[in-house]
Amino acid sequence: ARFLEESDRLEEAIVLLHEAALAVEPDADRRLALFVKHNLLWLLTTAGRFDEAAALVAEVDLLSRSIGRELDRVRLRWAEARIAAGLGRFEEAVLLFKEVRRAFASAGAGYDVALASLELAALYADLSDLPKVKALAEELHPVFQAQDVHREALAALSLFMQAAFGETATGELARQIGSFLRTARYDPSRRFAP
Repeated sequence: ARFLEESDRLEEAIVLLHEAALAVEPDADRRLALFVKHNLLWLLTTAGRFDEAAALVAEVDLLSRSIGRELDRVRLRWAEARIAAGLGRFEEAVLLFKEVRRAFASAGAGYDVALASLELAALYADLSDLPKVKALAEELHPVFQAQDVHREALAALSLFMQAAFGETATGELARQIGSFLRTARYDPSRRFAP
C-alpha cells in the first residue's frame, strides 16, 4: 500500500488496505489493526474521500486510545484536521492543524510540523488569508534547514516562499509542494515539477 501511495496510485492502495483490514484480527494484533486502519484513514483523506474517512475516525480513535502512542494520536488529529477542511469546517480545521503543529513541535518532529504547516497554509490560501500564508512561509524555511533536508525539497519550499511573499501562493501550490515533500522525504532523487 505504501508503494502504491508513493506511486500516486491511491485508489489501488485504498483497496489493498480495505482487504488488509478484513484480514487483520484486531483481538490478535491490535497494533497491526491500528496501523492498517490509520493508513486507510490517511489515504482516504489524501484521496479527498472525506465522508468515508470521517466514518472511520471513531474506530481509529478507539484503537489509538487503547494501544497507540502519543504520536499516533497526533496523526489521528491531523487526519481529523484534513477531514474538517475537506468538509468545509474551516474554523475547526484551523484549530486542529494548529494543535497538530504544536504537538509535533513538542515531540521534536520538525518535518511533520512543516508538512502540517503547508496544509494549514493551503487552507489559509483557499480562504484568501495571505498574511497568514506569509507568516507560515517564514516559519517553514528554518525548520527544513534544521532537518538537513535535501536540495530539491528546499527548492520546492523556496518556490512556495516566493509565492507567499509575492502574494500569489495558492492552496493548490501548497498542496502540491506538501505532497512532493511527503514522497521526497525518503527519496531525495525525486524532483519537484509544479
